[in-house]
Amino acid sequence: MLDSGSVWYNKDKEKDKWHIFGILGAKKEDLNHKNIPVTWEYEGEVIPPHCLSTPWMSGDNYEDFADKFKIKNYDHFSKNPGLYFDNEISDYEPIMASWGSEIYLATSLNKCFKGELRFGGIENIGSPEIKIENKEVETEICETEYVCQKFSYSILAELSSDKCHSLSTHVKGNCTKAYLVSIGDYSGGTMGWDMSYNIYGLFSLSNEQKYILPLKNFYKKNDAINYIK
Repeated sequence: MLDSGSVWYNKDKEKDKWHIFGILGAKKEDLNHKNIPVTWEYEGEVIPPHCLSTPWMSGDNYEDFADKFKIKNYDHFSKNPGLYFDNEISDYEPIMASWGSEIYLATSLNKCFKGELRFGGIENIGSPEIKIENKEVETEICETEYVCQKFSYSILAELSSDKCHSLSTHVKGNCTKAYLVSIGDYSGGTMGWDMSYNIYGLFSLSNEQKYILPLKNFYKKNDAINYIK
């Protein structure tokens, strides 16, 4: 970091290039789409942010899925996960990570609303309180009294059903809703929020189950905005 956390930078090992990934107080560019909802709801219930899986800063969760399903082009997979469901990724169930925790990319809406998702070392995270402030949806999950992590999302744009299906060409189900979402988590410290900008689709499958699938991931907001524009 530079200037006590004003600027954060890292090195892309694959491309052998340095890049800035966080600037404190940077001016945000907006899409200015009209009639975009503040919350993502299904049958009157707000979908909490921890139910939307994200690529971790370390990349470990996507790397374990790539290893599990023998996905060779990791870079393409990490940016376009929607193209791998019902293709290389043969089912939507969570997997056991190499470090012993359960991780997931696809999220069962039923488990999400019932609070039956696992998170880190927590077997059942329950249903954390959902807060809605400044057009953001936020929850907080605590492993102990002193170890907590916040999750937050805001909806940036809505995508058509046709566009959703073009990002998930192998999925055997109907995309009922798709959004570009700004989403992140915060566990304390000067680094601030770990943000990503991802497209998700809500699918109704042939067995009538509902899943939220990550379809396309962006690591820079401008890249996501340019893609939508």
